[in-house]
Amino acid sequence: MLNDAIKLFQDGKLDEAEEALNTVLAGYGPSADAYEGLARIAGRRGEIQKSAELASTAASLPGASYDVFELAGMANKLCGNFEAALSNYEHCRQLKPGHIPLLSEYADVASSLGRHQEAEGIIEGALKYNPRVAALHYARGRILGNQGRYAQEIAAYQAAIAVDPRFVDAYINAGVAYRELGQFEDALSMFKRAINIDPQCTAARNNRAQTNLRLQRFEHGWIEYEWRWRDGVQTPPHASPPWLGAQAIAGKTLLIHAEQGFGDTLQFIRYVLLLLDSGAELIVQVQPLLVRLIAAQLPGVTVKSTQDSVESFDHHVPLMSLPLALFKRERGIPSGVPYIQADEHKVVALRERFRDGHSTGLRVGLVWSGSRKFHNDVRVARLSDFMPILDQPCWFVSLQKDVPDEDAPLLASLANVQDWRNLMGDFSDTAALLATLDVIITIDTAIAHLAGAMGLEVWTLLATQSDWRWHRDHSRSAWYPTMSLFRQSAAGDWTPVVQAIAARLRAQSTFVLQ
Repeated sequence: MLNDAIKLFQDGKLDEAEEALNTVLAGYGPSADAYEGLARIAGRRGEIQKSAELASTAASLPGASYDVFELAGMANKLCGNFEAALSNYEHCRQLKPGHIPLLSEYADVASSLGRHQEAEGIIEGALKYNPRVAALHYARGRILGNQGRYAQEIAAYQAAIAVDPRFVDAYINAGVAYRELGQFEDALSMFKRAINIDPQCTAARNNRAQTNLRLQRFEHGWIEYEWRWRDGVQTPPHASPPWLGAQAIAGKTLLIHAEQGFGDTLQFIRYVLLLLDSGAELIVQVQPLLVRLIAAQLPGVTVKSTQDSVESFDHHVPLMSLPLALFKRERGIPSGVPYIQADEHKVVALRERFRDGHSTGLRVGLVWSGSRKFHNDVRVARLSDFMPILDQPCWFVSLQKDVPDEDAPLLASLANVQDWRNLMGDFSDTAALLATLDVIITIDTAIAHLAGAMGLEVWTLLATQSDWRWHRDHSRSAWYPTMSLFRQSAAGDWTPVVQAIAARLRAQSTFVLQ
């Protein structure tokens, strides 16, 4: 029965293979081979988290083979479950101690967990006896990149390329490292070389798109940005090709669906405004917490949750494909900020609450950390890092929706900080809260996009590895005219950024008090 399932899987008959494997489990009890098969089916479908769970189950059963542990390691790594992945790879090392591809994977995961010295030692030891193995030089480059040692990282990839001139991933990662060093033309050259070897390489196309967008070369950037749908991270919600401007839409129904995060929706919803006079019936799907806010900005447009199904429409388009659909040639970012307004009744009610004993001085909103659920997310700081800001003569409102456990005691002890998380039910509520503030100081989060879209004064802290939308060395945002950008000069070091913001806040507070 297992052999039958394998044959079905190889023939691409995933549903039938899954049914056969479930029959094995139902009839014969837990089987490492059966769970491995189900994990591979989930992986083929792009269900990476499910694949990791099934592979981990397989690895926990008697008789688990090297292939099972390797699969579990790969799937857990893709999900960011690095501790589990390292444990899986440790079992692999016991079964095949000198297997070079395994050593590379093990070292890469160890480095992702911050165990850089151990990882380097493993690869350096392997290179001593295998200097002509390109994969080992590549693994060394990844470890160096995890530490921000970009020049050395590039040298390692060049060593890999010297051994294997068609090593596509080495060109791509070298391009990313060049980009982190601000050497954008060198980065684009590396991506081009990768594409010359493999024209269908999604990673190279995506990275070239993001580099061109960072440089505000929109005509080329938006075209290749469509490759984001091929990298396995996002799944198109509709099987039919998207509308990219080729067909006339007057008299048609156009479904515009949000993708990625809250910030992306807030940033790109501006493009929907350009379609209001298109003659099309517009249906816009956004994340549930954005429905009330966005519906208030788009009169005459049907706004639904992404959790609601929309059965009838003529064309559909992802929200972040609208720049390409609307502008076939070079076009700057649409002006017209603010394009999001807060509910005035909510704003008036909140201002009344602010008058209760805190009527003087700047009112400052604060967000110090993005989501902690993503491993190695650079958009993270501690509340204690912001003490030079909090020492200024202002009244602060914490806009941190999810306060990390380690920051909660300090937040509770600060007399000049009001924690109004309970007022941030959805983004409509949050917009009203922002409208009562004089300045919003935030890490790169959805709050930055919301404040910028509302035309409020917002100071955004950016890590060295900032997103393409913040361009290169600018101190102002091309997307949001009222936003100031404060950039790290060294990875992970917020001190100079916080000091610069504290100085500016002190000067602005002094002016207000005078």
